[in-house]
Amino acid sequence: MSSCDHTCPPRRRRPSFTTVIALLALVLAVSGTSYAAGKINGKNIKANSIAGKKLKNDTVTGAKIKESTLGQVPSAKVADSVKPGAVAADDLAANSIGSAALGTITQRQTTQSVGANSSEFQSTSCQAGEQLISGGAYWELSSGTFTDATSAALDLVYSHPNNTSWVVRGHNGTGNSHTLRVYALCLAP
Repeated sequence: MSSCDHTCPPRRRRPSFTTVIALLALVLAVSGTSYAAGKINGKNIKANSIAGKKLKNDTVTGAKIKESTLGQVPSAKVADSVKPGAVAADDLAANSIGSAALGTITQRQTTQSVGANSSEFQSTSCQAGEQLISGGAYWELSSGTFTDATSAALDLVYSHPNNTSWVVRGHNGTGNSHTLRVYALCLAP
């Protein structure tokens, strides 16, 4: 046995040459990357030196784009060649033109008193020459506030378009009469 027995500190081993080289390579690699990250910025990059395909998508936007360098959008070339009156309503995709380009939208409405525990039909029509765009219905509050129980007992059985009218059937399952308001959104050229 040795003279230290168990009282001597454990003997330290020296790192091998390969361990020292590996550690040195790791330190140099990490420090080189951090040095580059801290030193390279937009001022260090030569103009026109980064290709567009190397840029991350959606990183160049707005004021950074010189609009005069952009070409015409292909669909705009087609639109420029269309003569007035050459496109009919059937040629357009649904919702492709806003109302301001077509005419004025007017809301037409009617009301119907629906008695306690009964149902009523009501419709609202567009005027001659107007086109129905949309519509709907809601229960009006005559006074106070709707409670959860009242709201649960007032139903819209159906609400849909029918030619130039919006038609609704409402069911009042409460003990009091309530007013059903029906509206139609009409487009006038």
